[in-house]
Amino acid sequence: MIHFLRHSLWAVLAMIASTAIAQQGSRKQILVLGTFHFASNQDAIKHGEIDILSSQRQAEIQELNDKLAGFAPDRIMVEWKVVEDQAYVDSTYAQYLADSFTLGKNEVYQIGYRQARRFETGPPQCIDADGLFLFDTLNYAAAKSGSTGWFEAYMDSVVQLVVEQDSMHMHQRITEALRQLNSAEGTRTAMAVNSVFAAARLGPLGDDAGAEFLGQWYLRNIRMYANICRSTRATDQRVLVIVGNGHRPIIEQLLRADPDWEVIDAERYLR
Repeated sequence: MIHFLRHSLWAVLAMIASTAIAQQGSRKQILVLGTFHFASNQDAIKHGEIDILSSQRQAEIQELNDKLAGFAPDRIMVEWKVVEDQAYVDSTYAQYLADSFTLGKNEVYQIGYRQARRFETGPPQCIDADGLFLFDTLNYAAAKSGSTGWFEAYMDSVVQLVVEQDSMHMHQRITEALRQLNSAEGTRTAMAVNSVFAAARLGPLGDDAGAEFLGQWYLRNIRMYANICRSTRATDQRVLVIVGNGHRPIIEQLLRADPDWEVIDAERYLR
């Protein structure tokens, strides 16, 4: 009986999902481009900054945008805050179209504004969300399970990894750097840098402090995924989302499970 009810429930859910897709036509395509931050940012571990406005880097930005143009997006979404930043984006993008705004270093400008202008998508849509980064929770969980030494060594290795990545970015073409970030290995690295795997291993059984940290990181990305879904217009068929690479794995995980979306791997356009 339980098996029958479970099978029936899945049948109903599948029918609802199919109906939703039918109402909107074929699945919308979405490409989530994970980036390193081109300019100063609020990340807990600070990244090195390249001179994105130099003539060499601007040529690389042109190359990157030419490659991404193969996706031909009709909507651009970016990792800036929905409420706080959208009015600024709307006004500065209008100035940019009138050639009265100079693009800054941030990837929102260098990729988002340029792609939006190229494909006449309208101003980029902000989809970032607030979240808690409870790093002290991890220190607590490590101490409670006698893992402080292990966790400190882990964080040292994470910092070293970020430093090595920054060093690589200084010498790589931007397209090549983003191709590596958006690879399968880049996904694992992004999860590790944000302490996803470490958090799951900290604390004794019965104490969920590490899991709470992990849950908060997922919650922020779930909010971003929800903002993507709620910001999508009925006419949008190809959406380009530009986010720090730490966010990409979780957002893509949710989108791949969502029947309304077809996730397009960024690597296809970065080769």
